[in-house]
Amino acid sequence: MKRSKGITAFCILLGLLTLAGFGDSIVILSGKIEVVPTWLGYFTLFFGITAGGAAAGLWHMRRWGLVALRYWFAACLMLLFASALAFDSEIPGGITSVVIIAVILSGVFLAVDRFVSSKSEVTT
Repeated sequence: MKRSKGITAFCILLGLLTLAGFGDSIVILSGKIEVVPTWLGYFTLFFGITAGGAAAGLWHMRRWGLVALRYWFAACLMLLFASALAFDSEIPGGITSVVIIAVILSGVFLAVDRFVSSKSEVTT
């Protein structure tokens, strides 16, 4: 089955985000950045794992790739709120701005989910 160009580009982007998630988790969990709490590294690791799973599943046009993509969406929101918790005093607008960003991000995720779901090539 042939992947659409949009799915191919999205898989490449997810692959790069996988590398970023793993790289961030290595640096954060090592404790080399003192201002970032080490527990945040586990959220970046989860982000990287789910991005990699989504990239692999969608690259091979499997239905579980769509499920992995939805887990990545959840990982993004979890990382957003965990980062807000860690850096609450430094966020302009506080939790209100984080919630607004989460709502906008959820709309983007819904659009991406609809796009990926509409591709009839995604099989079981």
